[in-house]
Amino acid sequence: MNPWTVIKRNPVICALALLAGLALVVVSEASYWQSRAAIERLAEGQQERNALRALHIGMLEAETAQHGYLLTGRKSYLQRFAGGLKTVAESLAELDGGYADARQLQPTLLALHQAVKIKLDAMAQTIRLRDEGQAEAALALVASDHVLAPMDTVRTLTA
Repeated sequence: MNPWTVIKRNPVICALALLAGLALVVVSEASYWQSRAAIERLAEGQQERNALRALHIGMLEAETAQHGYLLTGRKSYLQRFAGGLKTVAESLAELDGGYADARQLQPTLLALHQAVKIKLDAMAQTIRLRDEGQAEAALALVASDHVLAPMDTVRTLTA
């Protein structure tokens, strides 16, 4: 059967079939773009979760290196401490960029920055005390609540 004769005999049915086909294409394309946008949002969220995890790991790395240095006095621990600081700085920068448009998260991000700063300042102070020959004072500072609370805040906010 010739397709042109079918179209001539049933123009309304052919027009409806053509519209149905066009509607399927439009719905399919719309679904594709929505899916793509959802995947991009998931990827962005994963990057931010990775930055939070890297921040936590960097803080733990710096803290572990600090403790090793305080206990042994070996300068090799200071290299690990510097590596931890670098990871923390990079992670905070990534979080700042990732959450720049999220106004509702700014107070949480600010609290995280403050806790990290307090903890890193305390770590640096203990290292200075150890370098100045005041190892007992450095260890006393490590054991104080002054340095425990900020790290607990970092753990909570990066969990």
